Amino acid sequence: GWNPLPGTLTEAQQVKEMLSSKYGFKEANILELYNKDYATILSGLSTKLASMKENDNLVIYFAGHGTYKQKGNELIGYWVPLNAKSIDVDYISSTKLAELVAGSNVKHLLMLSDACYGGAMRSSNEIKPPGQLEYKLKSRQVLTSGGLEKVPGNSVFVPMVMKALQLN
Repeated sequence: GWNPLPGTLTEAQQVKEMLSSKYGFKEANILELYNKDYATILSGLSTKLASMKENDNLVIYFAGHGTYKQKGNELIGYWVPLNAKSIDVDYISSTKLAELVAGSNVKHLLMLSDACYGGAMRSSNEIKPPGQLEYKLKSRQVLTSGGLEKVPGNSVFVPMVMKALQLN
């Protein structure tokens, strides 16, 4: 029941190319999961996270439909994978992603989420260590294309991310 987003595949490939050419991400370390279902996406992420070592860095990029719901005082964001029908069964929740990442050895993780209601993917319970943040500390960052609203079908997020990566 979700409309196709024709630009997402091309944009994902542009992000991949930028990470490979400018930032040294090796082709062998890039896991591409285009138009996959819940189990395939979570299995791929789980396997990738389990293989990572304590000095590795990881970028997770999602482009597609998103939604959210409120449970009590908590907002839970969801990515909508291929053929998803039920929010409680087939959608990938921010809490499930946090659970996967929690046990990971990866040193730095950046999640880019280009989906409607992406703001709900960010934790409202973020803990900020006192003092100056240093590279030696583990980091977990989420960058989203919007807050708690719909975002345009033609992404304005990816061109801005690409510009920032190019200028960095």
